[in-house]
Amino acid sequence: MDSVGFVSYSIAATAYLALTFLLCTRLKEGTVGGWLVLATAGMSIWAGIAAYASWDETVFLADVLPVEAVRALLWCWFLLKLLGYTALAGSKIIAVGRPALLVAVALLVWLEVDSDFLSLVQQQSASDLRIISHLLLAIISLFLIEQLYRNTQVDKRWAVKHLYLGLTVAFAFDFILYAEALLYSHINLVMWNARGLVDALIVPLIALSATRNPKWAVDVFVSRRVIYRTSVLVITGGYLLVMAIAGYYIRDFGGEWSEVFLAVFITSALVGFFVLLFSAQIRAKFKVLINKHFFHFKYDYRDEWMRLNNALVSIDATEPLQQRCIKVMADTVDSPAGVLWCKDKKSVFQPVYGWNMRFSDHWQETRESELVRFLMVKKWVINKTEYDANQSLYDGVAFPDWFTQNEDNWLIVPLINHDDLFGFIVLAKPRAKRTINWEEHDLLKMIGYQLTNYLALIDASEELANARQFEAYNRLSAFVVHDLKNVVAQLSLIVTNASKHKHNPEFIDDALETLTNAVAKMNRMLEQLRKGKIPTKNKSIVDLNTIIAEVARQQSGYTPQVMLVNSDQTISLNIDRAKLVSVLGHLVQNAQDATEDSGWVKLTAGQDTDNAIISITDNGVGMDAEFIKTRLFKPFDTTKGNAGMGIGVFDAKEFIESQDGIISVNSEPGKGTEFMIRLPLHQGLPNEATKSTEGEQACQI
Repeated sequence: MDSVGFVSYSIAATAYLALTFLLCTRLKEGTVGGWLVLATAGMSIWAGIAAYASWDETVFLADVLPVEAVRALLWCWFLLKLLGYTALAGSKIIAVGRPALLVAVALLVWLEVDSDFLSLVQQQSASDLRIISHLLLAIISLFLIEQLYRNTQVDKRWAVKHLYLGLTVAFAFDFILYAEALLYSHINLVMWNARGLVDALIVPLIALSATRNPKWAVDVFVSRRVIYRTSVLVITGGYLLVMAIAGYYIRDFGGEWSEVFLAVFITSALVGFFVLLFSAQIRAKFKVLINKHFFHFKYDYRDEWMRLNNALVSIDATEPLQQRCIKVMADTVDSPAGVLWCKDKKSVFQPVYGWNMRFSDHWQETRESELVRFLMVKKWVINKTEYDANQSLYDGVAFPDWFTQNEDNWLIVPLINHDDLFGFIVLAKPRAKRTINWEEHDLLKMIGYQLTNYLALIDASEELANARQFEAYNRLSAFVVHDLKNVVAQLSLIVTNASKHKHNPEFIDDALETLTNAVAKMNRMLEQLRKGKIPTKNKSIVDLNTIIAEVARQQSGYTPQVMLVNSDQTISLNIDRAKLVSVLGHLVQNAQDATEDSGWVKLTAGQDTDNAIISITDNGVGMDAEFIKTRLFKPFDTTKGNAGMGIGVFDAKEFIESQDGIISVNSEPGKGTEFMIRLPLHQGLPNEATKSTEGEQACQI
């Protein structure tokens, strides 16, 4: 017995048998795949016969050579099939190669089987023609591989390069083996024994190319039960074999304690074997492993993905989002009902929506409950049927009564968002009895991830919408408070000066005019609060000279006094009079606040061909270019501390630009500031502004 050769070829036979089995279970229809299965099966049979020849000394290596010829024929025929599928295939090679191979292998088999014919040939030749024939088969195989690689398109070589590499190694080894045998007139036994392991090493390369080429396929069905039981049998045999080898070495090298150690070891091995054999959890994991790696998927995941997307983007207003989420999860496993549980702001999980399934408003689960902790840690789909049959599968966790005591409950699918539990969906049992395997579990979890992202996105969108509403309300309130502050300042001036000038008729007239303006502003602010925006129907044709005069009079109670420069001509504007007065008043007030009492503030009105020009100039503290660029027109940014709102200049810019105007600033620190405003002139009759102003003054009188 040649033990090295036996082990080497036994490994090769087992590896190719497993590869053949894998190809039969995972691949679909295809003529190329059929020849690939035949080639790998031929390799397994050839390696098995070679292993037997190494085991039985009455069998000679020459008896293996006919099978080896058939092995080479199967691979060459497979390579010719591949050559026929390449885009640049040589038809002449295929046309000549197939019949030539059949004739050559037939002659070779006859030569090796018919001893009389072999003796006659040997008498006429000084060399062994069998060695030469196998050498030629190796060369032909290498030639076909070279032609295949040359004729395969570059962008498709990634799918077959491992097959080409593996077969090149196998036939190159054959070439070296038979070339040396031809040279020395006998086969090198060391290389012959090594060939089994060499051929076994290329099995992963062939398998990898097969997975990258789904068209190499055969449609052979193998029962899951057969595969599971066969695998258990093989694993059991392997386990017992390892234990026997270990026991053999303990007995030979254990010394005087060998029998004691052997007894303890055998007992421990048997106990461990039966623990593994009767462990339901290990059996379940092993079944999942078999199903994942030996069988086709049960679902068309493209269809499942489209179904999920169609359910989420449905525009049916009569079906709430929560119901759609439950339905798309339930339809996956034919469940007729379900309940969606979500986490609130206090991290308490409560049912929020039910579809064909009742729930109690008093049900709730905290983050400390065993159910929530199990879902957060394991992220498993909980199956009540499995739980009732064997709680050890779920680590003995005690699930809540609302789930375990209701016979309609079936599954709990976690909704995971950023590694945290967003919620879960409870599904009812289907109308027809159904079991789910690892694939349904994975699919349900995948759908759960997508539903969680969608639900979280909807929640974030609602929170953002609410935040924007509050932002709009706060912004409107800020403008109202800003205007109210100015009104209060004007009324405070009246109250402050009343004791001194209350008997002065001119003071009384100014006070009444100020109160009238204050009432108008207050009414305007109330209208803003009611409508939520600034009214746009208060435009009228006004003279800019009267506007700046009113602003100067309004700011006369502050220092330094405003220097007014009117235009000699009427400057007509179609604009909201009150708003323009308010905006210019803010800018003049800012200029007065930024200027010492001994300084000056100038308000000027002018015009060019198309625009009215308003200039507000002071010799105050000024601003640098960086401040103007980054902070001046930014809302709620103020240099006045708690005394300012930071929206006066922003409001002025927004209003001027809404009237198709332009506001610009020219300022230097320590030298003062100039605000320049350009507003489009009203292209109407020259006396319209005068009439409008006179009408307004008449109404005031």
